[in-house]
Amino acid sequence: MKKLYLTATVLAGLFFGTSASLIVSANTKEYRPTATKVVVHKYLIHEANPALENYYWGNGNETTAFAGWQPAGNQFSFTAFRIPRSAITGFDVGEANKIVFNSETGLTIGGETKTWSQILETVKVASPKVTEGDVETTSPIKSEWTIKVKSDINLAALETALRNDERHDETVSTNESGAATFNALKNGNYIVLETAHPAYIKTTERAVPMVLHLPLINPDTTKHDAGYWFDDTQHALNLYAKNQRVTGDLTVKKYDSDDATKKQQLPGAVIAIYQGDVKAQVINYLQSVTGQALLAAAKGKPADATEVTALNTAIKTAIAGSSGDFNAIKTTQETGTTFNDLEPGQTYTIVELASPVHPKNQTDAEFLLDPNVTTVTLSSADEINGPTNGSGGGQTIRYYGGHVDLENDDFTITKKVNPNVPIDAENAQTAPITHSDFVTNDEKSGVARGQQIQWAIRSEINHAEKLATYSLSDTLPY
Repeated sequence: MKKLYLTATVLAGLFFGTSASLIVSANTKEYRPTATKVVVHKYLIHEANPALENYYWGNGNETTAFAGWQPAGNQFSFTAFRIPRSAITGFDVGEANKIVFNSETGLTIGGETKTWSQILETVKVASPKVTEGDVETTSPIKSEWTIKVKSDINLAALETALRNDERHDETVSTNESGAATFNALKNGNYIVLETAHPAYIKTTERAVPMVLHLPLINPDTTKHDAGYWFDDTQHALNLYAKNQRVTGDLTVKKYDSDDATKKQQLPGAVIAIYQGDVKAQVINYLQSVTGQALLAAAKGKPADATEVTALNTAIKTAIAGSSGDFNAIKTTQETGTTFNDLEPGQTYTIVELASPVHPKNQTDAEFLLDPNVTTVTLSSADEINGPTNGSGGGQTIRYYGGHVDLENDDFTITKKVNPNVPIDAENAQTAPITHSDFVTNDEKSGVARGQQIQWAIRSEINHAEKLATYSLSDTLPY
């Protein structure tokens, strides 16, 4: 839900007489700037909080008093659209000097012609105070009204209309600290819109528009202060644009490859997820000698085991420079394993670091590590009707409620040894594995120097066609 209302705002600094011409109050300083430096600070919050629903965008002075909010960083742009001086026609002296808007001219928004009085409205804020000597009184020169774009105005349509109006506009982008700076906006009226944002911001819930009436008086000063006016030299006008940062999620489900109906998920697999499409880099590392050794060490270990942490750290080092900051490791559950706090619009790489527990719980049956490294891209926060199944990899799915199904293949092995007189295996009537001379006591009976021994091994891998090669290693007791 879009939250448009302000708790306080910049106070108007231009004043009107009985005509539409602009004059300066007799109580103001003789100096008045011709341009203003405006700094828009972009702030975000990661989750909805009813206590923070109002978008306070400041009284013009710089502040950091926003509990729960964080600077947004780059990827945002703001455009200051100049609107006619005639959009604001004066003050209604009969209603505490409420700001009055033009009811005859305006803009065509979304095919509908609207007057400025249908586009803009005033919101009353706390009465500004001023100290004269030792007495604090209501300021006679500072307005207690702020201006806002009406909440029924479609912001995308408003942006299009302002661009088509072909008046002066200027666009600036945020830096790594989330600040976008207009160095010198000339005196006049402006609507400042958020016109570019990353995929984790819904277009319908971008920052509330900011209506400026330049130049502006600093409400925290008196006429005797050097910073009485915000200007383009030492006293910048600071605004704070805020909204909620949408996060995504992804659920990983593990199945036995023989479970065609996917009735039972497999617990115990360790899944890691990395931000970015780093599939090639991960595969190259896991196929290296070091990667194979760390995979072997992590086998059968839980997600918080030292061996798994070491493997994950090594992978992050191998993909450094190609991936984002997000990384998480979880052990799969029978109800699925969900990774939260993902960023819409981003690609993620999913890797199995340890195979799941085999339901037969037999020493001769286990699951092979899933050799597939899977990538999936989350949609932007605007997309709510996209597909949700990212199985197979390389797909774009809805940023929330999506899943990737991963499968594991059974691996079973049976080994028997014949420590007695060797048989003629090639001409035997039965397979060595079922021959009576072959027994399963190789862990009990050692082999003496010079002794002949035969052993038979039978391995079974479901869907072995997925593998190019595989090898078996055995230790002969001595």
